[in-house]
Amino acid sequence: MSDWHVMVPFLQVVTLLLLLFGLLNKMPGPVVAMLCILVSCTNMIYMNIATMGDTIKSARDKIVDSFTSLMRNWNQLRARMSAVLAGDNIFGIALITDVTVKGKGVETASEVNVVVPRLGLSFSGSPDIDDTLPYDEQQAMRMTKKMAYYTLHRLSGADESVVRSVKDTPRYEDDVASTLTLALDIDQLMLRKAIPQIMATIQCVNHTGSSISHPRYDSYLTLFKPEGWEEEFDVDKDKVDSMMNDWKKQVGRWMRDALGASYTERTSSKQIEKEIVDLLRSECTQDVHRRVRKMHIGSVRLPERFHASRSHNIKDMENKLACVMVLWETENVGRDCPTSRSSGYGRISKVTPKNVEYTVEVAREPKKLGL
Repeated sequence: MSDWHVMVPFLQVVTLLLLLFGLLNKMPGPVVAMLCILVSCTNMIYMNIATMGDTIKSARDKIVDSFTSLMRNWNQLRARMSAVLAGDNIFGIALITDVTVKGKGVETASEVNVVVPRLGLSFSGSPDIDDTLPYDEQQAMRMTKKMAYYTLHRLSGADESVVRSVKDTPRYEDDVASTLTLALDIDQLMLRKAIPQIMATIQCVNHTGSSISHPRYDSYLTLFKPEGWEEEFDVDKDKVDSMMNDWKKQVGRWMRDALGASYTERTSSKQIEKEIVDLLRSECTQDVHRRVRKMHIGSVRLPERFHASRSHNIKDMENKLACVMVLWETENVGRDCPTSRSSGYGRISKVTPKNVEYTVEVAREPKKLGL
């Protein structure tokens, strides 16, 4: 009940008391009449002022709600337009760089899953981000994760129907890249055991190509840093090596016991385990140890006579932009597109009329290509 509603019974009680005093001749009649009028007027004025305050408050709330709704719609429209300009469109053309991407292989996680493999439980949720916040603050609140996946390197002539990588499956875009998963044991779920700093979650996508391929049927292993791990330990070689040995044992035990991995020449279990450990070590030490050989490609010659199954037309190649890209074994340039193993762009031109070949002179500066 509002405060001004109390004045109604108060007015009635005071008026009855004044009338009672008049009937008992305790107070002259004209005075009683004047006091009743004065009390009634005072209460009416107070009630009108109070009612006006409620009306003003209601109007203020409507204005605030309208402004909040307007800001929410504006932020949603701005976020959508930014996504479209960043490449989320039917043409796949990116006109701007998405500010949420902080490095190569980094994905934005729109959903969080907590799984308990021992119990077969799975809990799903999503980040609670206020739509009324400015766009930059919304982006700062979004969760990101660094992605890495194993790619099966096959020799030529191998079965092309076998899935080489999780990126070749529809689930990569549907849930793998957009979901942040955390695997806990029973004690951690019941808060009887601490949850240390999370380092990585390894996901094995099961039943690929099948109708039952779903996150709830996948296998997960979350690796944590040791309890009490301090920031200065990241540069302590002995502590890092000890942590890496523990992780290597966990990964090996998980692959053998949970996944049933077989370490033979016919499987890639050993290579997968080694790549996982190498990725973990490179993430801890911020260093990637690879034996690489760098070469500069000055020009490439293409013979005019080519196989009939090739897609390019030799007559249309002159003065076209081209680059040289190194592919591993059976990688597909349209699917994998390893830009880290690509040269600069150059223009294709004929060498001489007698030697009917074409050459690509790789330009060192874009202005030499007229760009």
